[in-house]
Amino acid sequence: MENVPITVLMSVYNEKIEILEQSIQSIVNQTFGNFIFLIVLDNPNNTEIKKYLQEWMDKDKRIQLIVNEKNLGLPMSLNRGIERINTKYIARMDADDIALEDRLEKQFIHMSQNPQIDLLGTNVIYMDSNGKTLRKRGNIPCEVKVIKQVMKYANVFNHPTFIGKTEVFKKLKYRNLKYSQDYDFTCRLLELGYIAENLNTPYLYYRVNDGVKIEKVLLQKIIKNYIQKMYRRKCLNLDLDEARILDIRNNVNIKNFENDYKAWKIFLGLERKIGTKLIKTAIKVLLSPFYREELFDLTLFYLMKRKYKF
Repeated sequence: MENVPITVLMSVYNEKIEILEQSIQSIVNQTFGNFIFLIVLDNPNNTEIKKYLQEWMDKDKRIQLIVNEKNLGLPMSLNRGIERINTKYIARMDADDIALEDRLEKQFIHMSQNPQIDLLGTNVIYMDSNGKTLRKRGNIPCEVKVIKQVMKYANVFNHPTFIGKTEVFKKLKYRNLKYSQDYDFTCRLLELGYIAENLNTPYLYYRVNDGVKIEKVLLQKIIKNYIQKMYRRKCLNLDLDEARILDIRNNVNIKNFENDYKAWKIFLGLERKIGTKLIKTAIKVLLSPFYREELFDLTLFYLMKRKYKF
């Protein structure tokens, strides 16, 4: 397809058909329709999804499909797609989220009017696993000079809202991390001097899944903390020390971490209420090696919100 500026890139694994349908419909019905929709199926054994996607290809010629020979995981599946793409821009999309109908139009206009930008995200509206709207994410910083500072303490990007220059995606690609691949990607991008910005307007419904396993929470936290520390030292683009990450995990008592995680969730729910329960919970958080650091990061994040007024 000639003169197509955007390829929308999605990886699919085991999503429910009705949820996948909502996601695909939200892309094919965009007000900006001049795009390729490249879907990578990362579960070749899921014949139901494979048939479903092939039917979509027959209905909409903008849709293309890559079927992995085996399960590669999200980062390597996205990299397979990136290798094939030749359009000027790549827009990310997740298989369980819903894009607002003018998402691509607004992002394409902004990128075209600001050619210095290499990557652009947007704000999101959270929804639960059943699609019920929860709330808009709080304000996010939009200018790169602010983002560079805030990213030391929190991820202010929403991965499925990314649109960026294909040449940048091809140069950086995703590293094969189990979690926080997007945080690693954007921090490396900023560290190398590329320009990444946000639109504070939400252009996507972001699905928050219920019942996340504690082991996943622990690994996410370990990897996120590691990325933050490396980014603060300006050495994230060096090879990741995966052995170090595994060593940290192996030295954590999962039951103790689970108790710390519960205390942290309680603390977040009580942070605006002064009382005995808040004080007791805060003490427990301060005694946790993981959430003591999380509290420090959260404090600095709120101070930056006040300083930079976002």
